[in-house]
Amino acid sequence: MQLNGEYEPSPTGWVREQVELYERTGGQEGATLRDTGLPIIIVHTKGRNSGKVRKIPLMKVEHAGEYALVGSMGGAPKNPVWVYNLEADPDNVLIQDGPEPFAVSIRKIDGDERAQWWERAVAAFPPYAEYQERTSRVIPVYIATPADPRHPCVRGNGRTHGAPCCCHPASAAGPAKRRSLEPPAFAHGPAWGRGPMLGRRMGLGPHPGRRSRQQEPLSR
Repeated sequence: MQLNGEYEPSPTGWVREQVELYERTGGQEGATLRDTGLPIIIVHTKGRNSGKVRKIPLMKVEHAGEYALVGSMGGAPKNPVWVYNLEADPDNVLIQDGPEPFAVSIRKIDGDERAQWWERAVAAFPPYAEYQERTSRVIPVYIATPADPRHPCVRGNGRTHGAPCCCHPASAAGPAKRRSLEPPAFAHGPAWGRGPMLGRRMGLGPHPGRRSRQQEPLSR
């Protein structure tokens, strides 16, 4: 399944390369953040101004077949631009968590429900807690619910990571490979050692000290 429209890859090199690798291998490679072993998903949206298809890797926060999409931007004072794509066109969103993307419905959560999902998000990616402390804005959390929860591409329907579904024939590549792409900026130091930069990269935020000009096309 794919969204209608022209796909415009991210101007950020490692984002573009990770999406390409993930898609080319059906999620068998490029499925984790760096050497942390923490899984990511690929989120497809439509640009709110251009209508072009955008694809971004986000940390995987999943529970009972639903996914939380966390707009952390590393604790920056503003939301990542993909948040505005979601809000502008919540009916045109796909998630890829394995061989093929599947359609989801999007809703923003708050109150007790957000608190519960926030705990899950922090458990999946601990730096989220630090990011929330760093900013005065309440980091937005969106829940993505599969449009067809019985679809075999959706986790929890007897399919494990890397296993084929009806959308994707069995690959001769063998067991899923957990290769991840390591952005050059994170080539040294511990996984959480550069939290602000790490979060901003995963949230498609700016490099510290730089304007986010190159990220803006993602919202258009």
